[in-house]
Amino acid sequence: MKNLGAIGIGVWVMVVIAIAIGWIMNIVKLIGFSGGTFAGNEIEIILRAVGVFMAPLGGVAGWF
Repeated sequence: MKNLGAIGIGVWVMVVIAIAIGWIMNIVKLIGFSGGTFAGNEIEIILRAVGVFMAPLGGVAGWF
């Protein structure tokens, strides 16, 4: 029972790292759209653009 605080901190750190990686992947995918067509991807592009400024949304969008 004494190590529950350390486990919680470890889980929190892993979640923050996963969101940071997803946010970076989101930016890379958004840049990848710049050379192609936007047909059928308008909503995805808007969510990714908003996700650049809202890191949790961008972190989730980057994994999809």
